[in-house]
Amino acid sequence: MEGEERKMGEERKMEEEERKMGEEEERKTVRKMEGEERKMGEEERQKGE
Repeated sequence: MEGEERKMGEERKMEEEERKMGEEEERKTVRKMEGEERKMGEEERQKGE
């Protein structure tokens, strides 16, 4: 029984780490997209001048 509980705990820990990594990836992607949008906005402004 003890081995089962430990296995469950480790799986839960793994899921937690995966979720954390997923959230970090999401933040990086959002930040990258925001940066690209800002860059495109600046290019549009320069064309307009």
